[in-house]
Amino acid sequence: DELVKAGVEILCGEQAYLAILGQGGIGKTSIALHIMATQHVKDKFQTSLFLPCDILEDANAILQGLLQVLGLQVQQGQSMHDTLYQYLNASTNPILIILDNFETPWNHENARTDVRSLIEKIASRKNVSLIVTMRGIEEPGDIPWKKLGDDSGIPTLSLDAAFEAFIQVSGKDFTTNADELRQLLMELDCVPLAIKLTAQLAKRLPWDYVLRSWNKSRTAMLEEQRTKPSRLTSVQFSIDLSLGLLKREAVELLSILAFLPNGVPNWSTNLNLMLPDFTNIEQSVMALLDYSMVYS
Repeated sequence: DELVKAGVEILCGEQAYLAILGQGGIGKTSIALHIMATQHVKDKFQTSLFLPCDILEDANAILQGLLQVLGLQVQQGQSMHDTLYQYLNASTNPILIILDNFETPWNHENARTDVRSLIEKIASRKNVSLIVTMRGIEEPGDIPWKKLGDDSGIPTLSLDAAFEAFIQVSGKDFTTNADELRQLLMELDCVPLAIKLTAQLAKRLPWDYVLRSWNKSRTAMLEEQRTKPSRLTSVQFSIDLSLGLLKREAVELLSILAFLPNGVPNWSTNLNLMLPDFTNIEQSVMALLDYSMVYS
């Protein structure tokens, strides 16, 4: 609620650029949709566009998506750029554009230069405000973004909020199993997607079975049944999406860090001492930080 309120206040000021960043499954899209649905935002923006970018690989794909959402046809002799900018320039009312899961075109091979140019040109239109949701902690392009959350982006839920969310989704009373549930939530890192999927299991299955399944299968059990795996229905799918953004050296470093439950104190010095033969260790650490796979 606090994050949504902060986002609404930013958007309802002057022209705004709002970045909702963080790890996969943390609720970035949900926050953006809740902000978009508030009455204050609806009153300011008569036109609001929501564009999922998870299958858009370059600037042309983003342009096609925006034109499709707007219902615009490219006229003979015009380019897609001309059609979009002509519409934006002609509009007298504020326009809100939400670019969801923007990490896909931003990190696609050889696409960043054109993608950066496109969103910077869109942002330069005085009547356009932007919301971008992305995995990671760095905002895209040379745009004066305001970021929700803390330095690492959107935080995980508090343990009390995670407990309440689990009860709401599962629809069950955990008074007698409160300690076991809190322990499980801590092992899930209080990540909203993991909480939702586990609570959906607890809604249909006995609690002791859910605990045994978690202890045996871990993230493999965290997916909706009878649905195609996606970033919204499978924790493993969401993890794999983030891993797919990393180079081989960064994945290898992550696999080493996964054996260290307390992390690496004073990592800037100790990682090089621990792994003297590891190549590109600084670049790998920065990549893991950038995609919210580790925290400093």
